Amino acid sequence: MGDKVILTVEERTILGKKVKQLRKQGFVPAIVYGSDMQATAVQAETVAATKVWRAAGKHQPVEITLGGKKQLAMIKSADVQPVKRSLRHLSLHVVKGNEKVETEVAVHVKDSGETPAEKAGLVVLTTVDSVQISALPKNLPDAVEVPGEKLVDAGDHLTVADILPIDGVTVLSDPEQIVVTVYEPGALAAANEATGGDATEVAEVAAENGSAETPAEAEGADAKPEAKK
Repeated sequence: MGDKVILTVEERTILGKKVKQLRKQGFVPAIVYGSDMQATAVQAETVAATKVWRAAGKHQPVEITLGGKKQLAMIKSADVQPVKRSLRHLSLHVVKGNEKVETEVAVHVKDSGETPAEKAGLVVLTTVDSVQISALPKNLPDAVEVPGEKLVDAGDHLTVADILPIDGVTVLSDPEQIVVTVYEPGALAAANEATGGDATEVAEVAAENGSAETPAEAEGADAKPEAKK
């Protein structure tokens, strides 16, 4: 887990459509709730709340101070203005330090850019950006990794089951879900052109079908019946 993320919030009386006034005054409306507390409408300074949202995302606990009392919370949702990408609302779920929480974290390929496959001129494509995990708030990692050294030849792939273990962290996502696959660049380009999609789309289709075939192998399989004609 990264450095402690801290946010001070205060109760608000402005509700409903009137929260536009708050935003003009430099505040972000939010809600704080938990299993042992009543949902409370709060507000936080826009600059501070935006920094916290960007730093913590949904995977890192935030130490909030409300009425002089400090509590741990997870950002469960954030309403963002689609064009300006400005924060409009936060939902904060209070958690206990001694109870596990479930959340999503990013998946990274260890030694990305330096894997044996990439050094050999092959293309490594990820098909899963994040996975669901469970851990105590203090043990929540910023991301999990799959071993890049296992990516050597075209067709090689790694699944959720290959994620490197972290003490105190349990991965909840389907262990058979493909996370990353190696492709021949020429075959990938050909498949991309044929489908009119992008490289990631080709990889996602292969992953959804549970296939570790390279695009060339898949094309070859489709072409065999045609050749018989």
